Amino acid sequence: SEAYDTKDLEAIIVPGIAFNTKLHRIGHGKGHFDRFIKLLPERVLKIGLAYDFQIIEEDFIDEWDEEMDIIITEKRRIER
Repeated sequence: SEAYDTKDLEAIIVPGIAFNTKLHRIGHGKGHFDRFIKLLPERVLKIGLAYDFQIIEEDFIDEWDEEMDIIITEKRRIER
């Protein structure tokens, strides 16, 4: 596929297996989204989209993990 110029992005929707209330996500363990997010301008809004059952209290951050700006479920929004 064709490369996209990330400087024009305003927001991205980031999938995850689970998220926590501290705005971190569990993906598939390969770091693809974390590496992509690191390349984005700071102003790009990172939106985690999940069902409420995917929100857990457990803290699972690793040094390379990137934080979301907001997580939206069918029942609530979790923001900074």
